[in-house]
Amino acid sequence: MSLHSMVRPAVSSIHPSTDVGAVPCAIFIGVESTVVLPTESGQRRMTSQQHDLAIPILPSRSVSDTVAFYQRLGFEGGAHAYDSGYAILRRGTVELHFFTHRELVPAQSSAGCYIRVTDVEPFYRACELCALPRTGIPRMDVLEDKPWGLREFAIVDPDGNLIRIGQVRA
Repeated sequence: MSLHSMVRPAVSSIHPSTDVGAVPCAIFIGVESTVVLPTESGQRRMTSQQHDLAIPILPSRSVSDTVAFYQRLGFEGGAHAYDSGYAILRRGTVELHFFTHRELVPAQSSAGCYIRVTDVEPFYRACELCALPRTGIPRMDVLEDKPWGLREFAIVDPDGNLIRIGQVRA
């Protein structure tokens, strides 16, 4: 079974203009498969997965603009080969999916996700090279230790998606 065939039903069952507040998320329990991801130079085969996995599916006004933004942050991938209105992006073991939602108003978006990493510093340093502003949309917050035991920062992408990235403090 391809990743595309598993994801599309989740996306097509939620229509952003009629299901207010609905944010689709692909959740694959006990998945063990091989999938093909688009890259700038063609396609890349992903190896079999041995873990349970939840992948956020976030709204995008323009998949091509979203791909360009996330590639600046070190993600690879692009529009899906069978659906140019859908993108799959990866950075190491982190995977994000995006679906086209042309009517999206970034300042009103409540979509987002949390990416837990083992070492947040390299991720932060790579994102910092993009020189995103500290206010507005898009933006990037500073990396800091939070009172709830995490070291994290946040990015708001051009579509208003809030992406928090952090690690548990030792």
